[in-house]
Amino acid sequence: AANEIEMYANTTGKYLYPLRKFDTPFSQWAVFTEYSGYNLWALSCTGQLEYSLDKKFSLMLDYDLNAITAKLDKGFGINPGEERRSSFIYPFFKSGFRYSPIREFYFSVYVTNKAMNLDIGYPTLYLAKKPFVGVELNCRL
Repeated sequence: AANEIEMYANTTGKYLYPLRKFDTPFSQWAVFTEYSGYNLWALSCTGQLEYSLDKKFSLMLDYDLNAITAKLDKGFGINPGEERRSSFIYPFFKSGFRYSPIREFYFSVYVTNKAMNLDIGYPTLYLAKKPFVGVELNCRL
């Protein structure tokens, strides 16, 4: 149990968001406000692929790739001439098998490395240390 707490500790908290936010891309305005005072460079690439095996079965992949470099220059409260730079890569994915008996409904089993944050005041994603299995039921009316 201690390993589970360590692995998923940042996905628990006092906030709760609608499940639809799980499909929101990581690169949103609120994420970048955490770097206030930094020179920020970011690159994001998102997409969805689906390969039909037949009329009812398909393979799917959702990806959300993000690279962020934040540089804190002298003059922002650090020693003169000192520079701080942080670089992060967030390679989110969700890949799985989808069954759709009718056009408006599907059931999928997937593997993902993204999890909802529940510990800060806006909905975004956290990168899980280890991918995990999920199931999804979707009905489009």
